[in-house]
Amino acid sequence: MAARTNMFKQMDRVNSSTSPRLMNPNSIKDALLRWVQSRIQGYPNVNVTNFSSSWADGMAFCALIHRFAPDAFDFNKLDAKNRRQNFELAFRVAE
Repeated sequence: MAARTNMFKQMDRVNSSTSPRLMNPNSIKDALLRWVQSRIQGYPNVNVTNFSSSWADGMAFCALIHRFAPDAFDFNKLDAKNRRQNFELAFRVAE
């Protein structure tokens, strides 16, 4: 878990040192959306087009977490109908 935390901190440092300092909120939102889309590309039945309904079943969040911690759980065993379980899993692994 500590290694994962350090990985996220390291990525944050790299990204913040190369990103523009002044961006308008829409640019930030669009950039974040594109980043998420690039990280979850290839995950079945996960299509993020916004920051609301695209996240409703927990699958996008699980895909994003799985991208950085692929050994933590089997993404292919998840079911979009099990929203609560998906979110609980994602938050537990992200901790």
